[in-house]
Amino acid sequence: MKLSDTKIRSLKPKDKNYKVFDGYGLFLLITTKGSKYWRFRYKFVGKEKLLAIGVYPHVTLAQARIKRDEAKAIIADGKDPAFEKKQEKLEYIKNSENSFEAVAREWHGKKSNTWSDKQIKKVLMGLEKNVFPYIGPMPIAEITAPELLNAIHLIEKRGAYDVAKRTLQHCSSIFTYAIGMGKAINNPAFGLSKIITPAKKQNYKHLPASELPEFLRLLDENEVNGLPYKLGLKFTILTMSRPGEVRFATWDEINLAEKTWVIPAKRMKMKRGHLIPLSRQALKILKQLKPITGEFKYIFTNRPSHPMSENTMTGVIKSLGYKGKATVHGFRHTASTILNEAGFNQDWIERQLSHLDNNAIRETYNKAKYIEGRAKMLQWYADYLDRLRKGKKVIPYKKQTV
Repeated sequence: MKLSDTKIRSLKPKDKNYKVFDGYGLFLLITTKGSKYWRFRYKFVGKEKLLAIGVYPHVTLAQARIKRDEAKAIIADGKDPAFEKKQEKLEYIKNSENSFEAVAREWHGKKSNTWSDKQIKKVLMGLEKNVFPYIGPMPIAEITAPELLNAIHLIEKRGAYDVAKRTLQHCSSIFTYAIGMGKAINNPAFGLSKIITPAKKQNYKHLPASELPEFLRLLDENEVNGLPYKLGLKFTILTMSRPGEVRFATWDEINLAEKTWVIPAKRMKMKRGHLIPLSRQALKILKQLKPITGEFKYIFTNRPSHPMSENTMTGVIKSLGYKGKATVHGFRHTASTILNEAGFNQDWIERQLSHLDNNAIRETYNKAKYIEGRAKMLQWYADYLDRLRKGKKVIPYKKQTV
């Protein structure tokens, strides 16, 4: 007699497991604990076998019958449904291990050895937000260019064109890694950079030389912000550094005897160590702070084990009334403009800004030579800023061969 949902619900556990048949090999196994398991009994190559179909009520009576009929069709085709199910499970496991997300996390783990903690976190968060929800579960070898492009277009719809560009670059690197590991045979990201919307070049607001005197005077008189933060902004201006390079500057990177600051490669944007000669004014700032933060890890901070926050120096600029007129990063542009107009060697300026030289051989050859030129250039610039602040006449730079 065939089963019905009413009858199935009425089945109670007994002292031993027992079976209730529905027909054509399908039956329900009721355990002593009351669980109800669907099973299909069949013969294959003369041997009696069982196929697990599911658990009631997660698998309904109607669904169990459909699965039984599907199994019978497989048998009619000369195949063993239990073996086919096992193969499907193995394929699923294989695909899970080789999914885009699994391979991406493996790639991320390898890359983390050469990235800063901030970049490690930023890249993974970007993938988790922008990529994994769309192509993460898919086998990496089966992802097509249109499928990847759809995920990138969703980022573009938010207007985050720079994020879209970086995400595509990361995906391309992940596919290249997968190819090397034998988990994929092609890179669907190849050529897509020509299709996506180009990121707009970011222009940091900066002050022209004519507005520097007033700004420098106000900065010198500023008592609103803490001394380490005020001096942190001054130090950033004097060294033409990126804000993050100064925020995370540590005392062990400073050599007062040689008048240099060596930033390790792991903290640099281009992952190349950067040697900065220090002017008298920059050294004076460090000497001012030595009694205050000398026992701390970070130079420009009020706390023993934490660098100043990302918005600290921006807060100093706002407190001076320059919100929307200047940015911390913009002082690099201001310095570059002034030094180029003064006639300094462009290679010195680019090296000080830590911009890569396209000619690697030339860069290596000139490394020692540039440090002398950059030291003179930064000292001239520091003196130039001092004279501007005091309202004195600027002394022109005389070109020298270094």
